[in-house]
Amino acid sequence: MSKNKISMFQVTAMFMLLVIAPIVRGFPVRAAGIGGKAAWVAALVSIIPNILIVLIVHNLMNNVKRKDGKILESLTDVFDAVFGKVIGSILAVVYVVWLILWAAIEIRLVAERLTSTMLIYTPYRFFLITMLIVIFFFVRGNIKSYGRFAEVMLELFGLVLVFICFTVLPNIEIKNLWPVTTYDTKNILLASTQSTGLFSIFTFSMFIGNKIEDKEKIKKFGIGAAIATGVVGAIGTAITIGIFSPEVVASLSQPFFMALKVINVFGVLERIEAIFITFWIVADFMAVSYCILMATNICKIKCKLSNRRITVTPIMLILYILSIMIANSYFSLQVFSADICLTLHLVFGLAIPFIAYIIARTRKMIVQR
Repeated sequence: MSKNKISMFQVTAMFMLLVIAPIVRGFPVRAAGIGGKAAWVAALVSIIPNILIVLIVHNLMNNVKRKDGKILESLTDVFDAVFGKVIGSILAVVYVVWLILWAAIEIRLVAERLTSTMLIYTPYRFFLITMLIVIFFFVRGNIKSYGRFAEVMLELFGLVLVFICFTVLPNIEIKNLWPVTTYDTKNILLASTQSTGLFSIFTFSMFIGNKIEDKEKIKKFGIGAAIATGVVGAIGTAITIGIFSPEVVASLSQPFFMALKVINVFGVLERIEAIFITFWIVADFMAVSYCILMATNICKIKCKLSNRRITVTPIMLILYILSIMIANSYFSLQVFSADICLTLHLVFGLAIPFIAYIIARTRKMIVQR
């Protein structure tokens, strides 16, 4: 592997680690409220539009060619080539703003969760400052270390999830998951947009395209991620609905944690939820780091800086201020994250890249290999 570059598999691991947490933690609640018993099917249906996102990204990153023959290394370069320098620069600013805003929402949510569940009398700003300091040094580090860390954590998460699937089976009530009929089609399609909104974050990974060694493998690992995300979402939703029923799940804030409490393997792992809390914290940590990494790389490319680390400090300061000002309550944060964030993810992760692909195809900028 080239110096200071990571593989597409590591990029996919980074993406999967940050997206699996909200899919298992939040998707069952929203999907159960829309799809009822068929909510778990919605996660599987979302695989189709998720693969579409991967194919669009693959074509943009590998097949779009400039007339002057300049190599397009990142999604920032692709937007400049397709939309022109002016619109491309405007889009770059918009994406940076959205990435920082999303990071502010995520880190505030993590701080609020820790304050309300673990250290109740500790001010949330203490967690904000602590996490931002850790993220500051983490993001300024070598991107290869970031990739290796994501690989290891994703493998551990997979092992734990497989273990949970086997141990929770006796507690699942099939009547809560079946029957699913053709009358559920509309609700299934509506619920599937929740998963697709999360998966559209995959597009943002291409803002570090200049750091990816084997972009020709975007389709291979991207489709694998699309399938894995759909399957994990279906499993997480089936576990929660199968244990509690769709009506109960739709009314809970953390149904998967509640489901974990019923797991008892010979009386040894009665509190296995503690393991998953650790994964959630790591996943949220990765999500914020991911946003900062993408934002700093966009700034580096557009401002022609020698090193992206130059922009880390000012972005972190802005992030801290935004995370305090973003909302007055935990409830409003959850609503914003669940509704507005998903919609904007679809806009930035699917709609704009799709428009770019159509324009590139119309202008005959796409050269199939």
